This record gives sequence, C-alpha cells and structure tokens, in this order.
Amino acid sequence: MTLKEDSNQFKILEFIYDTVESRGFPPTVREICEAVNLSSTSTVHGHLNRLVKAGYLYKDPSKPRALEITQDGLNALGIDPGIPYLGTVAAGDPDTALADDSGVEFYVERPEKFDKREPLYMLKVEGLSMIERGIYPEDMVIVRHQNDASLGDLVIAYTENNGTTLKELTKDRQTNELRLKAYNKEMYPDDLLPDTHFKICGKVISLNRNY
Repeated sequence: MTLKEDSNQFKILEFIYDTVESRGFPPTVREICEAVNLSSTSTVHGHLNRLVKAGYLYKDPSKPRALEITQDGLNALGIDPGIPYLGTVAAGDPDTALADDSGVEFYVERPEKFDKREPLYMLKVEGLSMIERGIYPEDMVIVRHQNDASLGDLVIAYTENNGTTLKELTKDRQTNELRLKAYNKEMYPDDLLPDTHFKICGKVISLNRNY
C-alpha cells in the first residue's frame, strides 16, 4: 500500500510522528480525530489497523496507546531516521536484524557525504583479528548493506562457526574458493579463517575511531 500525502492515513501517520517527536509518546485516538478532522473514533481505529497491516505502524497489543512508526513508515513520510546501530560485529546476522528492525539499538545521524537512499548500518568492532589492517576493538564501522563484494573489500560476513565477523574478502590460491582473510598473524598464522561457507552481509565503507 502506497500512502498519498493528502490521504487520511498519511495525515494520521504524520501526526503520530510529530506528536512523539514533540512530547515523547503517541497521541490518543481522540487527539488523532481532532487533528485529522475525523468525527468517529472507529474510523481512526480502522485507519490505524490498516497502517499496522501495511507495515507502517507497530502496535503493541498489551499496551493500548503504544504506537511506533516503523522504518517503512518513516520512509513513507520521507523521513531519514539515520544509520541504524546494530551493536558489536559479533552480535548476530545483520540481514535478520535489519529485516524487521528487531536488532536496531538506536540510530546515528547520517553524515552528509552518504546518500540518504543508501542502505547503511553501523557496527562496533570487537576482537583483535584485524589489527594489522589498522582496525581495533571499539572502532565503529559504517557498512553498506549488500550481499556481494569484490576481492580485497572489507566485508561483514555471517559464518556458521564464528557468527558475524569483519574480514577481507579473498580467494584461496589452491582451491580458488572465496575465503575470509584476517590480519593478525598470532591469531591466524595462515591468514584465512577456516570457514568456507559464509554469507556476505555488507561492505565496510567507513571507519570511525574515538580517541
């Protein structure tokens, strides 16, 4: 379902967003009635249910006024919430975390150099496996969400044995298989992770460090 700016559902969604931004919690159904010039609360309930069904709103069934605008809802309003922060690199599968916003801890303001249409997310580096590439624990990386990459790219990959990891995409010279390369000779003397089956979940495009 696509929302038109002059539709009641768009106006309701916009009013919910503005209200939460200004006072920290969503409006009542009667407040929505007054804001959108609807006389019937049942009509508002109908619009809210359709917004939930379309994926623009999340409604907690255990809390009568708990309305939360989803990522799709923000997109429909033309609002960029920023870059979602998903925690540490080892926290889980980014594809799953981004699918329904369940893994998003908070949003970080998007730097102007990044297009608002780019599907980005942020992770905090954990571990020492990339220190010889200049990547250290507590570094923050911005990742473009994609499922392919070129050789030499720094990628976020999901493996069965090691979970989510930040490594360089390379090839095994003997088998010609795609592999993940670490940069810490003490941890990985032959550079390569043992995993031969993995899923690419993004390409690292920026690294930030707090000194």
